[in-house]
Amino acid sequence: MKVKLQIPQTLNSITLGEYQKFQKVLKDNEGAEESTFVQLKMLEIFCKADINKLRGVDLGMFNVSVESLTTVLAMKPKFSKKITINGKKYGFIPKLDDITLGEYVDLETYLKDVETFHKAMAVLYRPITIEAHDTYDIEEYKGTEDRAEIMKEAGLSDALGSVLFFWTLGRELVENTLSSMKKEYKTMSSEKGRNSRNDGDGISQYTISQMETLLNSMRSQELLYINASLN
Repeated sequence: MKVKLQIPQTLNSITLGEYQKFQKVLKDNEGAEESTFVQLKMLEIFCKADINKLRGVDLGMFNVSVESLTTVLAMKPKFSKKITINGKKYGFIPKLDDITLGEYVDLETYLKDVETFHKAMAVLYRPITIEAHDTYDIEEYKGTEDRAEIMKEAGLSDALGSVLFFWTLGRELVENTLSSMKKEYKTMSSEKGRNSRNDGDGISQYTISQMETLLNSMRSQELLYINASLN
């Protein structure tokens, strides 16, 4: 039986949801990532093909198709400030400097595993409410319940690009904040050395320690993400 395969040509031709399905296959077949079964699952998921019919594919065509898909998956993702899913426009958080604690905590949780990347996308991208050229506002963050599943339809380039952008910029923001806190703590300690009274105000060494822990966690997550998703 002749089987026709439609191979995605770009990362955005693959959805985040499809990528998550394939990542689960890789996880379930750890140590056998290059097996014929995993390659069949790759074609089934990304080419939307019937795995039973794929068994009848010409071997040469099979190998070329796997190679083509591998090349596409190795493409470098691009960050997009605005994306469109099912005809609706979503905007990336306009100013990460103003990110709320709730948004950050949820992102830190959802970005730990590719299985919850769609929830992270629902934090990073929200419906655009006002738009004027490159300037726009997005809906206030109220959790991810109403948009998480929708974000599985996001293009893979948009999804991976936004995650990498967040980790890179977010890490830089934390690094800058930590540097400022250390300078303030050093100044505060020096002043207290000249004044025996200690009222307990200001930045504590514990707070700095917590920030350092967060920064190390972000660095580890960013490295893990890059190794798992871009190489």
